[in-house]
Amino acid sequence: MSNHFKFMLQLFTDTTVPTNLVHKAWAKQLWKEAERDNFFSKFTGEGSNNIIQVKTDLKKEAGDKITVPLVMRLTGAGVTGDNTLEGNEEQLQLYDCTVTVDQIRHAVRLKGKMEEQKTALDLRQAAKDGLKLWMKEKVEQMTVDALTTDPSTEHTIYAGGKTSEAAVAATDVLTTDLISQAARLARLSEPKIRRIPVDGKEYYIMLVDPYQARDLKNDDRWIAAQENCAERGSKNPIFTGMLGIWDGVALYEYENLSRTQTGAEVTSVKGYLGHALLLGCQAGIKGIAQEAEWNEKTFDYGNKVGFATGAILGVAKSVFNEKDFAVVQVITASAAD
Repeated sequence: MSNHFKFMLQLFTDTTVPTNLVHKAWAKQLWKEAERDNFFSKFTGEGSNNIIQVKTDLKKEAGDKITVPLVMRLTGAGVTGDNTLEGNEEQLQLYDCTVTVDQIRHAVRLKGKMEEQKTALDLRQAAKDGLKLWMKEKVEQMTVDALTTDPSTEHTIYAGGKTSEAAVAATDVLTTDLISQAARLARLSEPKIRRIPVDGKEYYIMLVDPYQARDLKNDDRWIAAQENCAERGSKNPIFTGMLGIWDGVALYEYENLSRTQTGAEVTSVKGYLGHALLLGCQAGIKGIAQEAEWNEKTFDYGNKVGFATGAILGVAKSVFNEKDFAVVQVITASAAD
């Protein structure tokens, strides 16, 4: 907790401050910490060069749509020398992507004064910590679900050269060859999936589950490549927690990716498949219509107290011409140990 926020809380305990200001302070801190701790925070920002682009529109309400333009690459040759540029401009191509926002809420209720012999500040802190974690995990899951659901056929790769999930066997694991195949598909897509710029270089981001990461670590070429991975020494926060880099793809292990028991050995634990995600710029859109709010309510004639938080937001996968705009899904075996 920051010293500034501690001072604010101490101020609230020592002086008479309007209740709505106390609630606003708690709501602001909860939202700030939940967003900071979100796994996708390092890949999220307002610009179009982020994996998850954020658009805030506080005029929207639950059920409304927030629109974000998808940026297409310029393909014209331009002009050279003193050739006339006027009249030879290229039409900027922008295509709208919409995300529907909805209200998400949760609350906790304490047991009562006799069982909760704590100060009001302690109760608020405990409630905030629990609700912050819930908010973080809720928005993370919304993001994973959006990026994973309904993958485009053109942007789906099955390990082992298979053509369906039902054909993927336990031996069809994640390899460096598959990573390179996914990167080629992204680069050669139309429109091309843009890489994110980091420290003068460009990278795709790939998320893999822990079992896919385990299998990749048995790939000899992966092992050799990580011994000289210069990016590990970078201070850029985007490389924090990185599993490693291969063929211009920065990989991260993430335990909340989708795993489905849909493989060839469907009746066995060996039938589990992992849905890895290779992501480029504007892979997802996050629309925020209302940041977190904080409410407190007493029950049973003041004997019990409850705390609630909520926000209005939505996350959607970017789609262009009914095809995923910047996501390649790589489906491999993901058998448990």
